[in-house]
Order: sequence, then C-alpha cells, then structure tokens
Amino acid sequence: MLPLAVLGAMLLSAVAALAQAPYVTGDEAPHIDYAYQVWQGRLPVFEDGLSHRPDGAWLAPVQWTAQHPPLYYVLVAPVVGPLAEAGHAEAAVYAARAVNVLLSGLLVLVAHGAARRVCRPGSTVPPIVALVVAAMAGKSLVGGSGYNDLLAAVLVTAMFGVAATAIKRGLDARLVAALSLLAGGAALTR
Repeated sequence: MLPLAVLGAMLLSAVAALAQAPYVTGDEAPHIDYAYQVWQGRLPVFEDGLSHRPDGAWLAPVQWTAQHPPLYYVLVAPVVGPLAEAGHAEAAVYAARAVNVLLSGLLVLVAHGAARRVCRPGSTVPPIVALVVAAMAGKSLVGGSGYNDLLAAVLVTAMFGVAATAIKRGLDARLVAALSLLAGGAALTR
C-alpha cells in the first residue's frame, strides 16, 4: 500500500507539472530566479527584481521571494542554475518541478512514518495517512510547481514524528539533535 501511495503522489504531481505551462503562475518565476541567483553565488535582493527573466513569464518589478530562507534554493540550484544560465528557461522550471515531484513522494513516506510513531503498533491509521497525503490536491499542485513549500512540509512532518517518539520514550541526545536539525532545516526553508 505504501509504495502505491508514494507512486500515486508522484504521478499526481507529475501530471500537475506537465499540465501547467512554465511560468504560468506569478510565483514560479521568482522561485526559479532565486535558485538561479544562488547558482550565481548570491542571494536575491527584494528591490533588485529578477536576474533570470524568461520570455513570456509575468515578471514583477521586485524579487518577492527574496524574504524566503535559502535551503530549498541551495538544493535545487545545481539543477536549475545551469539550465537557466544556458538559456533553457523552460527546462529550468521543469527541473525544479521534477525535484518537487520527488519531494511529493518523500512527503508521503515521512507522513506515514510520523503517523506510525504517533499510533500504536498495527494501527491502520498510518496507511490511511499515506493515502490521504498522496491524494491531497494542494500537495499535488505544489508538487508540480517550482516552489519551496514541499521541503518545508517534509521537514515539519518529520519533526512531528520525532516529537511523538520523544513523548513516548523521553528525550535523549539523539532526539534533541534530530529535532534541532529538522527545526533548523524547516526554518531555513520557509
């Protein structure tokens, strides 16, 4: 059941990625630009606008995703940056979307794992959680877009699982370290 939920989530996100034209939303261009600027070795500045200006995209006069922390963009910059730099603006979007398709599947796995830590052994809740997360329309839409939301969702959901473990058996150094890393990662993402 879990492998089907993961594959289903990724399939729904892949359909969303392919059904939407590149840069169709006002947010995708700034997110791709952020990754491009990280690839260039700098962080975006709100007032400077976008450095990566693809033809046909709606471009705001400011870089409004500049207020986001950089972790997601650091992760996607190696796939987005070279494509944008080479003038392949559409391929850059699809590369970011492909990363999010993978994150969509990872979110299902992490949600299942977190639910297992919350529930008693043998509970039917974790597979149901996996199916619900896999089928969520909002997750599928974001999973098919070049946005930073899914990485934050993965990290926060993992925090719930680790927190449930801490509640059940008490905090130890490993759990404190895991919670700290996950919280730091989430804070660096969204």
